[in-house]
Amino acid sequence: MKKDNIMTFVTVLLGIFSLYIYGKPVYNLLDNITLDYAKEVYLGGDNIVLDYIVESEDDSVVASNYATIGTITYIDEDGNFGAVGHSINATGFENGNIFIAPVDSVIKTTNKRIGEKNVYLGNWTSDGLITDIRSTGVYGTFSEDTNGKNKVLVGMPKDIELSEALLYTNVKGNEVKAYKIQIEKVYYTRTTHNIYIRIIDPELLNETGGVIQGMSGSPIVQDGKIIGSLSHVDDKNPECGYGLFITYMI
Repeated sequence: MKKDNIMTFVTVLLGIFSLYIYGKPVYNLLDNITLDYAKEVYLGGDNIVLDYIVESEDDSVVASNYATIGTITYIDEDGNFGAVGHSINATGFENGNIFIAPVDSVIKTTNKRIGEKNVYLGNWTSDGLITDIRSTGVYGTFSEDTNGKNKVLVGMPKDIELSEALLYTNVKGNEVKAYKIQIEKVYYTRTTHNIYIRIIDPELLNETGGVIQGMSGSPIVQDGKIIGSLSHVDDKNPECGYGLFITYMI
């Protein structure tokens, strides 16, 4: 009887150990500290309006979710783009377009309210087709010229340092600018909220007060490599936010 109890105990321990080894947190950790490949992409930062079509619950009507605002993260050499950096409500997604649109005004972030970008709705020409919406963002084909855009290497999670970096985003007109941020923490085992950043650029803080809605997808660059995409604001401190590893999007 005693021997059976010992065997049961050992079996349970082995089961727990197996779950630990093969569970997502450990898998993500191993993957993110060993991943290594060379790829170049064009840097985004452009403000975009998304117009995507979803089916209604009874499948009889389609509805357009016009004027969801986000930011392009990257465009690859084949003309495919990734944007936003987090999931959006697109149950029943069919298809859609993106439109590069100027930022008309900004509502600043405060401790009581997360700010946002505003644009004038216009008769824009499609700048790309949305072909997929996933938990890591919005994807599709970019139809505009990439001339003039910076081409950068994709940075690996293991190479991210707790130091200054740059956030490329557009908060006025069509101008994409680089703003200073500080990378304060890196979470290798998560599937989202991987990079904890603080905005330290006085100009951006003056313009926005911190992270605002519509900045999602803004590329994060360190040492000349794109390492992430801004995805969420820290509700407790709007000068801070989270980024998604770029390798989760590409």
